[in-house]
Amino acid sequence: MEKSRLFYILYYLLEKRKTTAEELAVKFEVSTRTIYRDIDSLSQAGIPIYANVGYQGGIYLKDDFILDKALFNEEEMTSLLAILKAVEESEHWNIKSILAKLNGFEHLDEDWLKIDLTRWGDDKNADIDLFQKLKKAILQTQTIIIAYHGVNGHSLRMVDPYYLKYQGGGWYLEGYCHKRAAMRMFRLTRILKIEVQEKTFSRLTYNEVQVDKKDYEYCEFLFSKRVAYRVYDIFARSAIEEVSTGVSVKVNLLIDEWMDSFLLSMGGEVEIIKPERLRQKIVKLHEEAIKKVGA
Repeated sequence: MEKSRLFYILYYLLEKRKTTAEELAVKFEVSTRTIYRDIDSLSQAGIPIYANVGYQGGIYLKDDFILDKALFNEEEMTSLLAILKAVEESEHWNIKSILAKLNGFEHLDEDWLKIDLTRWGDDKNADIDLFQKLKKAILQTQTIIIAYHGVNGHSLRMVDPYYLKYQGGGWYLEGYCHKRAAMRMFRLTRILKIEVQEKTFSRLTYNEVQVDKKDYEYCEFLFSKRVAYRVYDIFARSAIEEVSTGVSVKVNLLIDEWMDSFLLSMGGEVEIIKPERLRQKIVKLHEEAIKKVGA
């Protein structure tokens, strides 16, 4: 965590040029004493960073400082620049000044990656607006109320937002759900509306928050080879084995509404081997669907 914090302090100063130990302590949730140790570590690493006390004092980065190859080799800098350019294209963060500094390097093959995090369609601003509101709520520890569309339909959830997480090809909000009294993940594409509240929350560690682990279970599935492409979209390669009868998946999973929906969408292309309760649950959901269709 210390190395990561040093990295972000440096880039924060590249953007702001001047800050205070108190501001950094609040931003990174550490003590001012820790911040001063970090500043000392950066200084010892050759970064021209210094601190002044008294009126108009603060922590400064030398005006003419730019990143050089003492910090990153060419391959590392190329990767960093490509990632930051992809983030800039998503319009979720304002990092133009950082990119301007990094673009001072010559002979970097940075144009090999392009990412667009918005959905298909004309209303791309809606995704950007949602992302910005969530980012602000997370950084300012503000509780939010979201209109969410899950497998069981619409619901309103009060959530203390902790992280935005990109996993399995989609963006998720991870936070403390007041309704479930546990940490939950909400897919951003299913958040229909968001209201940021004035109420703030105290950010707790995972050890302090009641994490609902009872829904994590060991699962075994056998998928038809006809849907192998979807299996590889969802599960890690280490959990997948191609066998003579199909595609076997053995993995510990959070059995939630999304997993129910995924298994239902597979129809007869999947055999649920374990756990038995999940198999029975999916059978029941199929039976209910058949009744509705036949009604």
